Amino acid sequence: GIIVGKNKWINLLRKNPLMRAVRCDKTTFAILTWILQNYISTDPIPDIETYSLFTSSVKELRNRAQNIVSKVPKNICNFLGISIRDSKTEAGSGSMPTETIPSIAIVMSPKQISEAKLAKLFRLNNPPIIGYCKNGEFYLDLKAICKDDSNLLTKAIIRVGSNICEKS
Repeated sequence: GIIVGKNKWINLLRKNPLMRAVRCDKTTFAILTWILQNYISTDPIPDIETYSLFTSSVKELRNRAQNIVSKVPKNICNFLGISIRDSKTEAGSGSMPTETIPSIAIVMSPKQISEAKLAKLFRLNNPPIIGYCKNGEFYLDLKAICKDDSNLLTKAIIRVGSNICEKS
């Protein structure tokens, strides 16, 4: 992290023996410089994927979800009980651990297998797809999925759904 404060406190920290162990090297400063330059540029979104994900509008996420689901065969949508719903996600524990961000999720409510089993099948996919289980349903929140990965997600839903359908 970065420590900011009054000279009095910064000087005290500099005298601490641990300072030698946690000081930044040239690589850390180079990366930090790149990040800060991107944040203060006029359009940081293309370069900082996390920023882009967090600032995606609900409308944009809903359109992406509809596009993904529209490519999944109807029999798989029905079999997995796929729906698109409003959701709330968290940015992480950091400085705002209880704050939520409006989002959109592709939700699956399969009748033939448990949501935990479905989550496991998605984790075993290549590449692994990580969602969460809630109230007997499996959620794939689009705030956590890069735009460029939409096709991978579509293929994973089709693959997992097809495998379950074949075994039923």
